[in-house]
Amino acid sequence: MRVFLFDRKELSVINRKEEITDETCLITDQEAEQLEITLADKNGHIWRVDKYTVGCSGAKPSENHKWNEAEKKWLVDETLVNENLAKKRAELWEIIKQKRLEATRTGVEVTLLDGRVRHFHTDQVARQEYDGMGVTVILGNFEPRQWKTIENDWVQFDLDTFKLLVTAIKNKVDHDYRNAEVLKAQIDKSKNPETVDLDQGWSKAYA
Repeated sequence: MRVFLFDRKELSVINRKEEITDETCLITDQEAEQLEITLADKNGHIWRVDKYTVGCSGAKPSENHKWNEAEKKWLVDETLVNENLAKKRAELWEIIKQKRLEATRTGVEVTLLDGRVRHFHTDQVARQEYDGMGVTVILGNFEPRQWKTIENDWVQFDLDTFKLLVTAIKNKVDHDYRNAEVLKAQIDKSKNPETVDLDQGWSKAYA
């Protein structure tokens, strides 16, 4: 017959009634299954109901449940609910900030003065180059040059082109920062923030 050895907290089998001790609890196959589940969960609880009967909690239903010893059952704990919700929102906000950074680095569209539409890189290396050009503009020694676009062709990168590019980058960054705040507001409002689509609303990518 199936038994649970309470002092050793393990399942076993005995063949004779003489093997029954004060630590032996008789169990059914269904009870054995629940005990296995309880033993596998580090949060599980096992107790004596009477001399030969054992009770078990089963697995913890969710991170928001807490064991109630008096009632011998799992109950939703509002403190845990709020703590876990705040933790999840903080984790998602970090993901949003990473997506915001990635979105600002996917290139911008610029309509040149001659009417041609070209796309320029906005990754970290390109942004450093543009920052350096900005310094030369301030110092008054900016020099036009040939510049390769995302289309892999060359354009005359003069001061007018630089100004158009700077404006496009600013608009892109502003858009993505606003979108990040929109998404943050959604996860802060939601009771199930993990269901919010964090891929929505970012600026168009060209690279």
